Amino acid sequence: MNSERFICSLKVVDPTLHAKGAYANVVIYANKFEDLPIVHRLGDIIRVHRANMRIYQNKRQFNVNMFYQSSYALFSTDKQTPLA
Repeated sequence: MNSERFICSLKVVDPTLHAKGAYANVVIYANKFEDLPIVHRLGDIIRVHRANMRIYQNKRQFNVNMFYQSSYALFSTDKQTPLA
């Protein structure tokens, strides 16, 4: 059932883009909460694999289905642990 899925929605900004205010939404669907990324601070980097891109309300949206061959990698840009 869809009611048993967890959803994480991220607003991703690429500072190298010239258009001011340009961003994309990344929506990650998972069967378990543990499969979702936990972003601790601004500046963290996420790499998404096998996502479906679509235009939603004139913005790019990447849909990532963790239960169907998609994946991600989350990288911290800070040397210190965010939990300290």
